[in-house]
Amino acid sequence: MFTNRNFKGKMRIKIIFQQLGLFYLLGLFACRKGENPDPLLSVDLIIQHQNLGQKLAGGVVLSDSSGTLLQLNKYQFYLSNIRLETDVPIEVFSESASGHLVKGLDPGGESVIPLSGIPLRNYRYLCFGIGLDSLKNKSGGQGIPDLDPGLGMFWPWSNEYKFMVLEGSFQTQDTTGAFLFHIAGNSCYREIRLPLRDSTGKEIVLNASGKTRILLNTELSALFGAPRPVDFRVLNNVMSVASGADVLADNYGQAGFIRLKGKLD
Repeated sequence: MFTNRNFKGKMRIKIIFQQLGLFYLLGLFACRKGENPDPLLSVDLIIQHQNLGQKLAGGVVLSDSSGTLLQLNKYQFYLSNIRLETDVPIEVFSESASGHLVKGLDPGGESVIPLSGIPLRNYRYLCFGIGLDSLKNKSGGQGIPDLDPGLGMFWPWSNEYKFMVLEGSFQTQDTTGAFLFHIAGNSCYREIRLPLRDSTGKEIVLNASGKTRILLNTELSALFGAPRPVDFRVLNNVMSVASGADVLADNYGQAGFIRLKGKLD
């Protein structure tokens, strides 16, 4: 016969097991809380600047793919919104306050962008923007050192940044002159997504201990070639989209302008 006493006894046993289960979970949580968290990784993006295999330097005479001779006095551009992506959409590392002024004529012909606080994941892609997205472009310095308006990449009259600046001189078979490309405007922002693989196709895995150094190359001649070739005799003074800024934007939006070469030891 089922009695009240039996019912109470069973309830006590049930409560005891529930309490034991709760104590187990609390103990497991306490143990895991005391364990070392997953490591945070760090990466240096090493960007080397070249033209047809020749390292860039101020004043050096170069040739584009059409044979036009070029001499650079200034060459710099913004990289922003740097991300590392996995195959899982929510497992993405995004650099906070991401905005870097890359100077292609710096001594040594390379630039370094350090990334830190990266969770340990199976990253498959390196993503970034060339220029600034529409929000960053109109929000001033935002406490980001490389977006300081005093660096000469900001137009106060339009409250926007120049995404890329190229200045120098050119010589074709029949013409010599100066060129000035100041690429700006929200429509000139481009995003690039590069597989994390070296030039042989081997997958790049970030180091779980120590720093990973990833080598990228910029190729100057790609700015003036496909998909929209630049004839310097016709296009040599650009200050807006209306005067041809989108031509260079379409060219730097191609994977050929920035190439991922591999991981440095």
